[in-house]
Parts: sequence; C-alpha cells; structure tokens
Amino acid sequence: MPELCLKTATMKIKSFNIAPVILVAVLLAGCGPEGYRIKGNIAGDSENKTVYINYGDFTDSTVIKDGKFEFTGLMETPELVTLALYPDDVRGRFRDNRYVQLPVIPLFIGNEKVTVTASFDEIPLDSFDGIYDYSKIKVTGSPTHDLYVQYKAGIGQYVKARGDA
Repeated sequence: MPELCLKTATMKIKSFNIAPVILVAVLLAGCGPEGYRIKGNIAGDSENKTVYINYGDFTDSTVIKDGKFEFTGLMETPELVTLALYPDDVRGRFRDNRYVQLPVIPLFIGNEKVTVTASFDEIPLDSFDGIYDYSKIKVTGSPTHDLYVQYKAGIGQYVKARGDA
C-alpha cells in the first residue's frame, strides 16, 4: 500500500506544478499590446457617411452614426493613417472623368487611444502639397501625432519660405 500512496502523491505534485504554469500563460496572453482605438466625433452633415481608414496595405471602413465612428486595430510600429470621409454614396475617386478630392484627416499614431473631433464641412480636402491645416480638427490622446503635427508645421514653414525666395 505505501507504494500506491507514493504514486498518488507524485501525480498530485506533477499536476499541481503544471497548473500554475498554465495559469500564468493564460494571464500573460492578455497582457499583449492593446492596439489602437480611434474614436471620431464629426459634427454637421455627417450622418451615414462612410469613413475609410488606410495605412500600409490595410483598409477598413465604417459608417458614421449619431456623429460618431470608431476603428480599432493593432500596429507593429507607429504609422501614418489616413481617414477619408466620403460625402455621398459614390465611393469612387473619379466622377465625370475627373479626380475628386475628399475630406481627409491624416494621423500619425501607434497603439494609442485617439479621439478626433471635427465638423464635416471644415475637414480639409486631400492635398498633394504636403501642407495640412489641423486648425479646425482636434486630435487628442496621441503624443506621436502631436510630434507629427509639429514636424509638419516646420516643413510647411520651409516650403513657404522656399516658395517665396
């Protein structure tokens, strides 16, 4: 009989030693990066408009409801993200054989919780000159984006000075 008790005790010890390892693994699985969350508050004529998010090879979309939208995801590194708002049901960028500019909001973010607040009619159209006016758009929650805006302001001053020369 003592031999049977010894085997039972050994099995209990082995299963007891494995249980904490499994518990720690399960707990650590939830400790990874949380990812980004972009919440948007768009005033004005924005109801049921489609918002597209683009970065790298990634594209997703959502529809504005009650002036709000939200995107979530996970980035490996901070990236330039573009939010493009389509003003009507036509999703193409070409109409009447010409390119149509869309209201866009460029953000430079990482895995952060970001809030974007703007009025639909005051969001600048996409531009190709490298200068973007953030004066009527409020972006909070991203120190990465704050640095990007400072950088772009400096580049804008350089471009303007170079153009005046």
